[in-house]
Amino acid sequence: MAKVELKQSSAPAEEENKQGLRQLQMIELNLLKIFDQICRKNKLTYWIAYGTLLGAVRHGGFIPWDDDVDVCMPIEDYNKFIEIAESELPEYILLCYKHKGSGYNKLFAKLMDRRTTLVEKFDALCDGEFRGIYLDIFPYVKYPNISERTTYFLTKKMLSLCCRKNAYQKISVYNVVRWIALSLIFALFRAVWRILSFGNTGPYMELIPEDNGYVKRVHRDVIFPLKSLTFEGTSFPVPCNPDEYLRIMYGDYMTLPPIEKRTPHYLFFSVDKPYPHALGMEK
Repeated sequence: MAKVELKQSSAPAEEENKQGLRQLQMIELNLLKIFDQICRKNKLTYWIAYGTLLGAVRHGGFIPWDDDVDVCMPIEDYNKFIEIAESELPEYILLCYKHKGSGYNKLFAKLMDRRTTLVEKFDALCDGEFRGIYLDIFPYVKYPNISERTTYFLTKKMLSLCCRKNAYQKISVYNVVRWIALSLIFALFRAVWRILSFGNTGPYMELIPEDNGYVKRVHRDVIFPLKSLTFEGTSFPVPCNPDEYLRIMYGDYMTLPPIEKRTPHYLFFSVDKPYPHALGMEK
């Protein structure tokens, strides 16, 4: 079990935190290997992305302070994976994705180790069932053939509206009216996006616009054809031009961030106890 206080004055405590984070990373690596096996077996396309790709290029594995794994898939392969995954996954791995009655509120899927706990800073809307060590699976969609400036404006607006309407609020007449208004404005922007996309997709791809926190887009020639790169001693698919991909996302990605920014995202985790038992609570 490990906690978030990584900057403690005690050297033994700091070393214990590093060892705990490494255990967390090995659980995530196991999830990635299982995901990779299912994709290869079913001929599904995916690639490691974002911080995971950055770790592979810069460190040959995890960024030392990173606590998650990111993979991306074309939306068609993503949907196929959702269809088949539950019958292919070991019992201890839960497939989390947004569907009616699931209680899962994110716009991308996760593979989660049921035997573990991971509580993050923005987990207020997340059902306890989904608080475990995980792998993120992001669907990639084709973007309309519009200018970069228009793409930036629309994706930023949809992301902002989606976050604001889904933010936790106490029940009140004002907040209900506010939610309805934000939902209508969001629906308008999404309709504009779909109209622009209809029969007019260009060479760019990225996350679904309302989940595109980077507010970026990537040319498909930067991604395809995929190649392989070693991550923690195992070969995984990566974009054909990882340097350009990472520069689009992060700029000068080879320069390490300041020490004070080398921190993980979690508040608390346990590698051997499920939620809520890891917090000393009973279900």
